[in-house]
Amino acid sequence: MDLSATAKIPFLFFGAWPAIFAIIFGLALLLVFQTMKKFRNFFGLAFLALPGCTLAVFGVLGIGYASVEINKSVSKISLNSRQIIKENESELIEKIKNGFYVEAGKSLKSIRDKGGLSFVVLYLIPTNELVAQAGKPITNSKETTPNHILISHDLDGSIIEWGRLEFQLDSQILHGKIKEIADHLAIFMINMGLGSLISSLLLAFYFFRHLKRPSLFVNNLRKAVTDSKDVEDLLTRMNSIDYNGAFLEEELHLKHNLKVITIGMTELQNRWLKNETDAILGRMASQVSHDIRSPLSALNMILTTLGELPEDKRLIIRNSTQRINDIANLLLQKGKDKSKPQNSSQILDGEPIMLVALLESIVSEKRAQFRQKLEVDIQSNILSGYGLFAKIDSTELTRAISNAVNNSVEAFSGKGSVTIGLAGDSDYAIVTIKDTGKGIPKHILEKLGQRGITHGKEGTQSGSGLGVFQAKTTVEAAGGKYEISSEENKGTVITMKLPKAKAPWWFLEKLSFAPGATIVSLDDDSTIHQIWAERFKDKLLSTLDLNHVTFSSTEAFEDWLPMQEFQDVHFLIDFEFLNQQGNGLDVIERNKIAGQSVLVTSRFDEVRVRNRSKQLGVKILPKGLAPFVPIQERKEKQYFDAILIDDDASLMHVIWKMAANECGKSIRCFARAQDFYEAADTIDPKSNIFIDVSLSDGIRGEDVALSVHKLGFTEIALSTGYDSSSITPPNCVKKVIGKDPAFTVSIS
Repeated sequence: MDLSATAKIPFLFFGAWPAIFAIIFGLALLLVFQTMKKFRNFFGLAFLALPGCTLAVFGVLGIGYASVEINKSVSKISLNSRQIIKENESELIEKIKNGFYVEAGKSLKSIRDKGGLSFVVLYLIPTNELVAQAGKPITNSKETTPNHILISHDLDGSIIEWGRLEFQLDSQILHGKIKEIADHLAIFMINMGLGSLISSLLLAFYFFRHLKRPSLFVNNLRKAVTDSKDVEDLLTRMNSIDYNGAFLEEELHLKHNLKVITIGMTELQNRWLKNETDAILGRMASQVSHDIRSPLSALNMILTTLGELPEDKRLIIRNSTQRINDIANLLLQKGKDKSKPQNSSQILDGEPIMLVALLESIVSEKRAQFRQKLEVDIQSNILSGYGLFAKIDSTELTRAISNAVNNSVEAFSGKGSVTIGLAGDSDYAIVTIKDTGKGIPKHILEKLGQRGITHGKEGTQSGSGLGVFQAKTTVEAAGGKYEISSEENKGTVITMKLPKAKAPWWFLEKLSFAPGATIVSLDDDSTIHQIWAERFKDKLLSTLDLNHVTFSSTEAFEDWLPMQEFQDVHFLIDFEFLNQQGNGLDVIERNKIAGQSVLVTSRFDEVRVRNRSKQLGVKILPKGLAPFVPIQERKEKQYFDAILIDDDASLMHVIWKMAANECGKSIRCFARAQDFYEAADTIDPKSNIFIDVSLSDGIRGEDVALSVHKLGFTEIALSTGYDSSSITPPNCVKKVIGKDPAFTVSIS
């Protein structure tokens, strides 16, 4: 027999009540320490927290120990009963053999009395006949009745089963013995608990004594620092602080060490103030105050309207937050080595920035920032600047333009407008900020751009002079030009000319559709569908008879797609879908439509989006530029038997065209490589390209061949009037020939 878990609970309580009390008392001490502020000090730590933890840990260990001891006692009593049965087993078997069942009953009674059993019953095997018993079995007991099989061994070693004993421990005897053990445990735990409490109090007294003194000293030191007028007064007050009664050697050195540190910090401060670095840090602090004002204003405005935000507001929040982060990172980077000037070449080595997207973001931010000023109008004229890129630090350029707009608005005495423009010429991307303010006096305009030179704003004090200086430095570091023109009472124009850079690989320069094409736009923002619909209704595109299909749900789009059979279909897909699984690139990859898709997203500047797009071979169109991207009719590319790039238009072009006419071949001639590049998208890449080795302006045919190959052309040959063996062509060139027309010779 064994006790159930429920039956053991009373004995566990009797044996472990001191441990249970210790847990409750310990937790109470910890609760007082945690909740009562007046005990959140060294006294509470020493006399509440430390004893509380000690008692709680002791209680948990005590309960575990009591439970183990009670289980061991129950097991020991049960094993003792079985041992008595085992000792009388041979005697019972002999009586069963001889049929002495009455004598067997007497033996059972002896076993019951010695083993502390409530009853013992003997059944014969295999008949299961009851032949003897001592005590009355409990028929309604839910506990399992133990049994023991009486066996002996025959001469051949086989086992013979004679009978089965069923028995049960006497619960009164069992409970009495366990109660006795529990009482002993309780006395033991009382002694252990008191010992633990006394030990913890002694330890608490020790800690309180040696922790409070340093605390008092630190408090006195803090008061000395607070009340001191200067460094000498501080040292005098520190020397007067009493620190007697120190016990540990480390405590004896504490005051001396703090004094040495104070003197050292004072000397370091004096040297620091004499160093130019202090001035640099001051300018950086001023720069932070100057720069972070604009994005925070926009962010705070948008945050007050939080709810189910449309994407344009999400974009403003994302851009403003990113600007704050960029400014902080830039200042941190500058602070790492203040002795070195900013290296502009590091900026120029990065990927060029898309000016239209950057300016569109600034315009949105500024309209949000100044929306309470009804008399202020923020305009943009950047449509003609689509596809313009420049290599310049985007954070610095954003700062320069943002500050210029702020200066214009703050200078308005009443109504006024600011227009941000973007255009380009052959060499530069030109950013302009034009306002209708009061203008800048000529004597100030001549000096504006120097460090510390500023112009007062209406109703405000003059600034630090950092804004214009930093903007001019940024633009010129990128190889550009920064100019300010102004006329009093008419307005000011700031012009930033930035060297043009080649568009990065991911940028979609234009959309081309053949007549009758189907365009599918997938976006959860209905506004973008309306933008595309208006674009496709343009009078220049209306003749293409384009079929526009829209979806707001990725699930609906993917249900619809397999049922369609399009000859010419294009997909304009957003990246981010709220409350929907996956993103636009997942949809593109899952449906294997990368070659027909464009990712239209406001998250184009995220590295992970660009990397994933590159893996799939998908171009990206910033969503804010959907109204500006050029859309044109896609024309079939024309195949030519020969494309000649040769600067001798008066002779070689005539000779090759005559030869082509005689052979019935098609040919097109270009005098400059640049002319070919501009027409390349209308030419079948399988056409045969013949390039003169020596072109005008010192341009080498080998270099042109490499550029032509990058455009997708593979059938490339060089033509020369020199010995062909003297020329080492690049790998993309399949043959080097003479100057004569080569229509009958295959390049491959």
